[in-house]
Amino acid sequence: MAQLIAGAGATEVRVHEARVIAEAQMELQRVRRLRLERLAHPSLVKKAMTLKDLRDLIKFVEANVADEWEQMAIVQRADEDLLPDAEPGLEYKIEAIIRSFQSLDRYERRALSKRKFAIRRFKAG
Repeated sequence: MAQLIAGAGATEVRVHEARVIAEAQMELQRVRRLRLERLAHPSLVKKAMTLKDLRDLIKFVEANVADEWEQMAIVQRADEDLLPDAEPGLEYKIEAIIRSFQSLDRYERRALSKRKFAIRRFKAG
């Protein structure tokens, strides 16, 4: 990547600056890939019922279930899917996830800054 950035016949200094740019770019790619992997983790991807899904279910139940008490029970069970399950220690897990993403954000900002200054030095040289 550094050779592509520096171009053919580049000086040693120019290749070094291009290498710094390439390293920063690779760091950015790593942190962004890691963020996507963490976002795709099964514990974060649980598909909850949306409000639209609930409205559609209510319409269907009203049209097909005669007993009003049965209608309410079906809708109430479905309504529980709108909220995440309350599990022990959930707040600590959420805090850990937030801290993890915050550290990724800091790492990404440092890599962006490193790349920006390397590009400036590269252009100046």
